[in-house]
Amino acid sequence: MHHVIFVLICLIWGTSFILMDRASLAFGPFTIGAAGTIGGAAVLAIVWRSQRLACPLRRSDLPVIMLIVLVGYALPFALQPYLISKVGHGYIGTIVCLVPLLTILISIPMLRQYPSKAQLLGVVAGLAFMSIYLIDGLDRKVAPGHLLLAASVPTGYALANCLVKRSMGHLPATPLACIGLALAGVVLLPFAIALERPQPTPALQTAVVALLLLAIFSRGTATAFFYSLIHKRGPLYAGMVAYLIPVVVLTWSWLDDEYISVKQLVSAAGTLVMVGIVQLDIERRAGHPRSDAAEGAR
Repeated sequence: MHHVIFVLICLIWGTSFILMDRASLAFGPFTIGAAGTIGGAAVLAIVWRSQRLACPLRRSDLPVIMLIVLVGYALPFALQPYLISKVGHGYIGTIVCLVPLLTILISIPMLRQYPSKAQLLGVVAGLAFMSIYLIDGLDRKVAPGHLLLAASVPTGYALANCLVKRSMGHLPATPLACIGLALAGVVLLPFAIALERPQPTPALQTAVVALLLLAIFSRGTATAFFYSLIHKRGPLYAGMVAYLIPVVVLTWSWLDDEYISVKQLVSAAGTLVMVGIVQLDIERRAGHPRSDAAEGAR
């Protein structure tokens, strides 16, 4: 059963990028972000209630939680559909494989956790491979500003991961994710109402279905499955989804007749190899790998 759940998580999170692409046919990025986070929070609230988990939230936690919400939920979930509408879901989805390496890099100043030589080599080499991704973007005539925004998404996920590890260890994962999604929805909803209106296109029905699937399954159900997998099988097993999500992303891109360049494939493959080297070294030294990386790919 655990293997089935593992495959479902990979498929759902890998499919979320084409769902954002289809939702963009009729909805703006703030609407997609708000609907996804609110719907996901509703699903996690049901899981939270069924688990009867306490939530020892302190008033002093609120500033950190709001920072996590902004960089790890609100901005990425609004930026991704915007960039997908401009560049394509396969290209934007590929960059999530950078999250594990950036998490380790950011943990140096934030957590005072210094990588080993093998980990540092993996991070540097991984960033070098991702530079190929940026060069490929320039070859595609992607605006430099869009490339910077694309790079900010995994950076935000990595920063949020480090903030959670540094300051939110006393909160159970499900309530924390539920609160984060709900607050992100509160942040994004006013922008969606003020700035965006659904477009009356023939693709409206497709966009509505994609938005519902994104909210219920990608933001809600898959997140609940992921935390359940960590609890039942441990972070090593659950964290492996970080390696397979880009494969699902590129498969959907190929099926959707998007252009996939050799540079894009080399960049993704090389980065994932470096992620594997880093994770194996962490496992060897600490007994388990970071699960933060996989959460950032949601």
